[in-house]
Amino acid sequence: MAERKRFPLNISLHAESRQRLTDLANRRQVNLSQVIEQLIDEAWDTEDHFMLKHAAMQSFVGAALAIATANRVLGKDDAGAIRREAASVARRLFGTAPTKRFDIRDGRETDARVEALFNAFERD
Repeated sequence: MAERKRFPLNISLHAESRQRLTDLANRRQVNLSQVIEQLIDEAWDTEDHFMLKHAAMQSFVGAALAIATANRVLGKDDAGAIRREAASVARRLFGTAPTKRFDIRDGRETDARVEALFNAFERD
């Protein structure tokens, strides 16, 4: 895993909190920075966050199956027309899609079928 850029953080803690943090770092056999990062990661990984990630994954899989099925059964032209109509209805119901803030591709070579899915989802 590539080394992530680190940023300094200056905080003030009560003496008891500082001692608990030090004790926790010692129990985990890591330094204070590492235990703070671990605590942030643990707090972030809530049940709600898990459910959002799970729902997004299942939605992606379902949409991928629908796109692949539509392309195979209807042909690419008809499936593309249906997809454009669905995107239009989605925009009317939910507004425009948010601006893409993250590049989900990691530079590794992907299966051509997965690449086609990425391309399909980026058009709207």
